[in-house]
Amino acid sequence: MNDARSDDTRRLLRELTAVERVASVASRYLDASKLCEVVGDELRDIFNTGIVYVALYDPVTDLVSIPYFMSSTGRTEVKPYRLGRGLTSVVIMRKEPLLLQRDAERRMAELGAFTIHAGNTKSWLGVPIFAADQVVGVVSVQNLEREDFFGDDDVRLLETIAGIVGAAVHNARLYETARRRADETAALVELGRELASSLELPEVLELIVERARALLTRNAAAIYLLDEEDRVLKAIIARGPDAEAIENDAIEPGAGIIGAVARTGKAEIVDDVVVDDRSVHVPGSGDDELEEKLMAAPLVVKDRTIGVMAVWRGPDELRFTGIDLEFLEGLARQAAAAIHGARLYGRTREALAEAERASRVKSGFLAALAREIRAPIAASHELAARISADRDADADSLRGTISKLAADSARLLDIADASVDLAALEAGRLELEIEVLDGRAALREALDACAPLAARHARLLVARDDGAEAPVIADRRRLVRILRELIGAAIEGGARRIECACVEGERETVFRVDSDGGARDPESGAAAGSESLGAALAARLLELQGGALSSGMGGSFSFTLPSGSFPPLDS
Repeated sequence: MNDARSDDTRRLLRELTAVERVASVASRYLDASKLCEVVGDELRDIFNTGIVYVALYDPVTDLVSIPYFMSSTGRTEVKPYRLGRGLTSVVIMRKEPLLLQRDAERRMAELGAFTIHAGNTKSWLGVPIFAADQVVGVVSVQNLEREDFFGDDDVRLLETIAGIVGAAVHNARLYETARRRADETAALVELGRELASSLELPEVLELIVERARALLTRNAAAIYLLDEEDRVLKAIIARGPDAEAIENDAIEPGAGIIGAVARTGKAEIVDDVVVDDRSVHVPGSGDDELEEKLMAAPLVVKDRTIGVMAVWRGPDELRFTGIDLEFLEGLARQAAAAIHGARLYGRTREALAEAERASRVKSGFLAALAREIRAPIAASHELAARISADRDADADSLRGTISKLAADSARLLDIADASVDLAALEAGRLELEIEVLDGRAALREALDACAPLAARHARLLVARDDGAEAPVIADRRRLVRILRELIGAAIEGGARRIECACVEGERETVFRVDSDGGARDPESGAAAGSESLGAALAARLLELQGGALSSGMGGSFSFTLPSGSFPPLDS
């Protein structure tokens, strides 16, 4: 009787000592993996048995990990696996201890055990670790030498120890969650400061993607943006494995998982892209693997999705969690704001550059306008003075003088018309009167108008004209003015012979003004005089009519206009 009481006392003392030892070491650690290691070492000493392991279960990822597995041969690393395999899964799902004392190998096989160690297990004991009414793991002890090695006292002791471990694991996970949230918040704040210091889009994108990879994955991360018509998603930056293939891929909104996120505007976690019906393989990337994971969040600006941010994890990485998704959504919000800001900055910079260019053009325009107006006014003033002074002038002389005055007046009208067109063009209100007309007739009209100027400068005007019509689609009045401008520029540029032609083609008609030389503007390459008001408009007017202006050697010019066709006479 006394011996029995003595044994009970020793057993109770052993249990109390064991519980105190485990409670003492468990209270020191806030890292779950380290906690499992020190508890496992204590369990080996307490139970004096061949195998001890501590397993943890994450209900969010549905994965079982074994941070501590010790046998007589030493520590063994075990990869995380999905709940459902092995005796550990049985204990977790049943939420009660499992004790196998006799014929353990057969019963273990029946329950779906898989082998981690060498040797046959004679006795197996595992109890669930509870934290806040949830199973968060399993502690197990095994003996490879004796059946009936563990008794009810061992089950009770291991349950008590598991309760202490459960509280410690719960605290460690709360601490890890809080620490991670603090790290992610700090990362978002730091990223915000970095983004605020740069408005260059490539630099902004690089910062965001590298931060996502550093905190969320060892695999790839990418930012996709929709094109201007919202028809295609293109990865404008990708980092990690298969980055080049990702950047070369194009996704239609609604196609694949990433396209679905762009269409719905809702963030998603996909635990296994291979088994997802929406999954589309990225051309040029490696083979898709089971349990390859994807997390994606939309980039939204003013309630409009402009793109998607995506992060991948390989089969050897843990599943994404709700906390991961919240962090990615925070990154996506910052990314969307930064991209929008960088785009606005780029447009503003382009607008400023355009304004500066327009200011330079305006200055040149005003200078050219002053020169062009002064020349005919001065000539008209001189002619008028000569008429007044010459009392003996005959009729022919007066007609010649009046003809020159008429030419100068026509030039002033051209300048006025060009000024009106330029103002309307800049205001976006220029209206063209497009029709099918005879291009050769327009050329002849321009040559007739330039004849007095050519005579004054002793220039020879030659027209290559076979008399046939050359139908083009254009605004007649402005086409004639463009031709007068180019011919006049060649005359005033110093050419002695100016040859003009209109060459009809199937789709476009070419107008040519060829001369035998002339000074050229060093910057534009155009002949002297072509910087005039009308010439400054010519390229823009031709572009609006579907044509294009180009310059050739010497003082030569050419431009194209769409060819047309006249309706049949009976119509």
